Amino acid sequence: MDQVLNNFNFLLDWLNDIHQVANRTMDSSIRLFDFIWTRIGLISDTYHYLDSFSDPKLRQWPLMGSPIEPLVILAFYFLMVHYGQSFVHHKVSKRGGSSSESHYHNRNSFVNRPLFSLILVTYNISMSALNAWISFELLYCGYKRKYNFLCQLVYTKTDDLYERRIAEAIWWYFASKGIELLDTFFIIIKRKQAQLTFLHIYHHSSMFIVWWVGAKFVPGGSALSGALVNCVVHIIMYGYYALSTLGPSMKPFLWWKKYLTILQLIQFTAGVSLGLNSIFTQCPFTRWMQYVFVAYAFSFLILFGNFYRKTYIGGKRNQTSKQQQKQLNKTPTHHDLAAILRATIPSMSSSSTTSVAAVSSSSSSSSPSSSLSMPVVSNRGKRSKQSKMTMAKSKHHHGQIGRKNKIKSS
Repeated sequence: MDQVLNNFNFLLDWLNDIHQVANRTMDSSIRLFDFIWTRIGLISDTYHYLDSFSDPKLRQWPLMGSPIEPLVILAFYFLMVHYGQSFVHHKVSKRGGSSSESHYHNRNSFVNRPLFSLILVTYNISMSALNAWISFELLYCGYKRKYNFLCQLVYTKTDDLYERRIAEAIWWYFASKGIELLDTFFIIIKRKQAQLTFLHIYHHSSMFIVWWVGAKFVPGGSALSGALVNCVVHIIMYGYYALSTLGPSMKPFLWWKKYLTILQLIQFTAGVSLGLNSIFTQCPFTRWMQYVFVAYAFSFLILFGNFYRKTYIGGKRNQTSKQQQKQLNKTPTHHDLAAILRATIPSMSSSSTTSVAAVSSSSSSSSPSSSLSMPVVSNRGKRSKQSKMTMAKSKHHHGQIGRKNKIKSS
């Protein structure tokens, strides 16, 4: 009976310990939930406070109400990049090096079918046309509003038609950066591993989120100049991409790719210079956006400058060094010549002796008329005669030079 009571007391103590642990766990969970909920509330309050400074012209437009939708799109983009890189590297390692792309691009591949080329041409022409329309809207409405394209304050009211058109064009400019995320998708489909670089991923992902901020807070003013210049560059860039998708026959007409990169570098240099000028001259445009635009353009200037250096300066040096190395490898050295002579002279001597023996045997067994044929001279004899003649000519030449020197000295 005592043993049963002891066991029962032990069970009660064990249940009491479990109850206490559960209470402590519940308290910790409640405190953790309260902490998370408080932080979410703080973030929400901060966002609503910042949203009060946003421009009212685009608050009801798609993707402008909350940053959640753009961040979700960006998360899907990074997932596509991650699994796309794994997909490309898997194919490269499976098929072996640089030959994987040529192995993949066979005639049965979807990439080489006319439908895929039609999709790419249509996409690139559409992007070029969209950027052309945005450029026209920004330039025309800015002209009608008598914009100062170097320094202009944002007009936040909604009663002006041209300001609304400028804001709508800025929104379409932001939307075009979301559409341009398809560039990465096409690179993954084509398995262009060399194009899936940090510069490409940083450029496409950051442009989308930075210009969401720009469209929400500054859809006009000095932001118009940066968007306008970038749209003009993208008209040319997507025109180049459209031509490059028409096939190898267009390759002779695409010599100006280098100058497209130079144009982008000029764009970023101008952006940094104008942004710093606005800061130092106390331009009334939104100050914190000036710092954002300057820092962002400067990052592109560094990255695109590094790309230009590696592609068009370092790449040419590597090509010339490789060509020189190939020429050096093709040029035989004195060791190679000595080996060739050692290998050829015995074979020449043996062939000459066998040819002489064959001629003597044939002359003894042939008719008298065959004895009138020309005598056979071995290659070795011909080479020795030629070497003697060249040595005699060189001695004669050196003798003439010596006589001329004596005459001059006398």
